[in-house]
Amino acid sequence: MVQNRAFRLLLVNRGLLITFVTPLVFAPIPIVYQTSASKCLYIFLIMLVYTLSEALPLAIVGLLPSMAFPLLGIMDAATLGEAYFSDQLLFMIGVLTIAKAVERTDLHKRIVLRGLLIFGSSPYGILFGVFVISGFLSMWLPNMALDMKTETEELRVLKANEDIVENGNAVNVPKNLVAAEDKVEKDGTEGRGGNDVRKKSALTTILLLTIVYGNTIGGTATLIGTLLPILANAQLLRFYGPRSVIEFDLWIQFGFPLQLASLLCAYVWMAFLMTRTLKTMRTAKRNSSTVESAAYQGNGSHKSTHESDNVRLAIKREYAKLGGLKWSEAVTIILILAYILLLFFADLKFMKGWKSLFPKGYTSNTCITSGLAILFFIIPLERPNCRTPSDTGKLKTVLEWDYVSRKLPWGLLLITGGYFALAEAIQDSGISGSIEEYFRYYFADQESWVIVLALTVVLAAMTELIGNIPVWMVTFPILASLARATSTNPLFYVIPSVFAVNLTFMLPISGVPFMLVYTAGVKLGDIVKTGWVMNIICLFLLNLFVNTFGYIIFDFGTVPSWALPDNSTASIP
Repeated sequence: MVQNRAFRLLLVNRGLLITFVTPLVFAPIPIVYQTSASKCLYIFLIMLVYTLSEALPLAIVGLLPSMAFPLLGIMDAATLGEAYFSDQLLFMIGVLTIAKAVERTDLHKRIVLRGLLIFGSSPYGILFGVFVISGFLSMWLPNMALDMKTETEELRVLKANEDIVENGNAVNVPKNLVAAEDKVEKDGTEGRGGNDVRKKSALTTILLLTIVYGNTIGGTATLIGTLLPILANAQLLRFYGPRSVIEFDLWIQFGFPLQLASLLCAYVWMAFLMTRTLKTMRTAKRNSSTVESAAYQGNGSHKSTHESDNVRLAIKREYAKLGGLKWSEAVTIILILAYILLLFFADLKFMKGWKSLFPKGYTSNTCITSGLAILFFIIPLERPNCRTPSDTGKLKTVLEWDYVSRKLPWGLLLITGGYFALAEAIQDSGISGSIEEYFRYYFADQESWVIVLALTVVLAAMTELIGNIPVWMVTFPILASLARATSTNPLFYVIPSVFAVNLTFMLPISGVPFMLVYTAGVKLGDIVKTGWVMNIICLFLLNLFVNTFGYIIFDFGTVPSWALPDNSTASIP
């Protein structure tokens, strides 16, 4: 009895226990070795355990380096502050703020519902539409900002209507059959018709995973679709200077074709799973008892010619509720289109962009991102009309700070700042130099494509277990060392690594979209069984594109001057 109470006490207070025990467990590392490298490893392991166990809130974990680094002599407070609040962190805040404008004006609802109307109400039409809509939205807005919103709008109508289309006809389970199955489940016995109910949830699972796959793949097509490219540019800027930053036009030239190929393969895979699921439903229907089949067919034959349109009618009703295009939606569309054009024409290879109008090094994408975000706090929410002033006497704008401050993921921003500081500490502590010597000894004579293949596979596996942001932030200094050791263009390792840590599909911890879909009720086994094929597909396509289009777009065969200490250029042997 006493043991049970003690166990329950430990279980209830496991967060507190992990918080105090973890530093003690790893304490021998800095005590025995007493180097800056060992101290960095010590803090990294503590942050990793706290993040995975959720012993502390994410934001508080991000603040750990601000306390520990100065006390351990790893980094002074002034340098630490610069690591936490960088140009790219401001860029992230601006992009997330723009995403909140789309959310507040319900523009995402209009895009989702209109897209579902365009692609039809057949199962494969819905599947294709979900891929296209999710991929498109995630290209221009961070997927972690809109994943749950997109999921809700795409599935709410389907769940409410309970119609999934089989070969053009909706498959509906009769109410008496559903009631019988509910009774069977409560009695703990197995019924014949239970497969229909179970497989209906399987179809919903397929659609949920399709949304996440579309968001994950679509976000890699542009620099602003996911946070990883932003973090990559931030670290390139810190390690190599402003000339190393990847411009928007170059990224989309590489990312968009890769996105299309990945989405097409993902659609084929999910369509195969949907076909197998629908086939199982038909088999279960034929195996039902005579009475159940009669009820099923009597209820379904009369409606078979009409119920194929039920999903479409439900979507139309939801779309009609939005009314005509509102002033705030039109403003948001215009500003985002202008923003995309400014990003694309910032600094082009074939012509001068708008950055050339200003002193070199003074401008960045943060300038226009912050400017656009500010405009949303200035422009009225409704069309200006002097005859109908606001009831409160205060003009309502498209975005208001109270709304944005509640919606922005401050914890994510703080944890990102913490890992920025950790990455810089790794670089300054001498770990990178030791790793560089190791790489020079073992990898100098290896084929470059072999190194990239091994790198992407290892990073994808690590991301499945640890999460993409911790893996990427700690990996970048290692990639820089690898590039120096093999006399290679750093982008040859950086770009495939960014995609590798983003295109992971097997476990919830690998990224925010999968955590959301897991909390929405999708079983872990379903995520793993479906995701391992997606991992293989995307890693194959990534390595194929890196070793073909990558050389054309990013000139991987030449080491740029910004990566060499003597500012010369060299070709990869």
